[in-house]
Order: sequence, then C-alpha cells, then structure tokens
Amino acid sequence: MRTGAGDDDVYITHREGGRWVHSSFHSSGEWHYGVTPDGLTLDPEAPQYLGVVTDHAELAAGWLHAMRITVASSELREGYCEVARQRDLVEVPAGLEFDALSIDLFLRDPEAELIRVDRALVIAELARAGGGAAVLLARPMNLDAPVPEALASQIAEMRDGMREHGWDGSVPTRGVIFGGDEDGFLRQVEVAIDPD
Repeated sequence: MRTGAGDDDVYITHREGGRWVHSSFHSSGEWHYGVTPDGLTLDPEAPQYLGVVTDHAELAAGWLHAMRITVASSELREGYCEVARQRDLVEVPAGLEFDALSIDLFLRDPEAELIRVDRALVIAELARAGGGAAVLLARPMNLDAPVPEALASQIAEMRDGMREHGWDGSVPTRGVIFGGDEDGFLRQVEVAIDPD
C-alpha cells in the first residue's frame, strides 16, 4: 500500500501481481482496478481499467470501506514460494475457528472519530496528503460457500488465461479474482491455482 505524495490517492498491489495490475482509490471518488503498462504488454488490447466504482456509502461518519481482500484458509498451500522480491512482512495470525482472513482498506477523513472494529489487527496506517489516513486491517471471517465452489467459473477462466500467457500447468501459482461489491467497495479474492 502507498499513498500519493501530493494528493489523497491510495494504491494497493499484490506482491506477485503488482507488476501487472493494481487497485487505486482516487480523491475524485473513482476507484479502479487498473492494468499497469507492464500488464498492457501482455495484452495490448486490454482496457486500462478493468473496473471502476464511483458510488460509496460511509461506513461511519468520515469513514469509507474501500476494499476487501479475502484469503480463505482452503486456498493456502504449504511449500508455496513467491517469485516476488522479498519485502518486510506483517504476520497476521489466523484463527483456526474461522474459514478465512479479510484484509480491509478504510479511508478516514481528517475530522473522523475513531471507530471500533472487532477482532481486527492494524497492518498499516498511512497519512494522506490532504489529511486523514488509509488504514489497512486484517480480521478473521467465515465464508458463505467454499471458494472453489463459489468461484468455479472465474477460476476456470483464470486458468485458461494463464495458459494463453505461458503457464504450463506444472507449478502451483496464485491468482486474484476481483469485482465491485454491492456495498460499494472493491472486492478481491485470492485463489490457489494448483498444477494439473
């Protein structure tokens, strides 16, 4: 996560996919899933923005829920090695009685009072240029349905797309399925893509 130097924009990238796509939360009120210039080299016909959200409802006075990344325990794999450059990590304990972990981005206005979020761990809080902050929290959650069942068609489409771009199906990898939530925030779900 990083914030804009001269504006209130906030940018989120996944460690491995950040080279190709990112999420951006602009002070204009437009929130995007965007393809980076490197990502456009993979598919020059791809649109620069894969999704745009402009309707936001306050969670509490001065607080917007901007994004949620869901990581289900069923999608974690032992022995998986990231190919991304090593960076500092914040370890987040996962409660064994829960199905998943959510990582939520909240945008706080300068005058907003603090809010309480149960069972949450603050991962990062970054100041925004115009005041206020971008606050990233992790907390345990339960799922309505198992990820491979709920997102079967999206996972199949992702596998096909990865094959088109060189994945041979012999090594495990990870992917992110994204979209807008009916409550107005950007939603991302990390999934394991297992070898054939």
